[in-house]
Amino acid sequence: MKNKEPNLNRDREFSVILEALRSDFRIFGEGLSALREKAAGIFEMTGKNTEDIAFIKTDIHIIRTDLKVFEKRISLLEETISNN
Repeated sequence: MKNKEPNLNRDREFSVILEALRSDFRIFGEGLSALREKAAGIFEMTGKNTEDIAFIKTDIHIIRTDLKVFEKRISLLEETISNN
């Protein structure tokens, strides 16, 4: 019986170590899942921001074009006023 006791203790130790490893891997997996969710959210936000920036660039281009037209009109008005 003495020969079986050391093996029994080793089996118990191995079981404890194995359970600790399983627990660590479970925690790691949960953390990895949370990280993936955060990364997906960041990528989604980045995509939306990219679209918003494209719209803003278009708006700026339109505003600049309008400003050029207004500058010409103002110049013509100033010229007309100074000629009178």
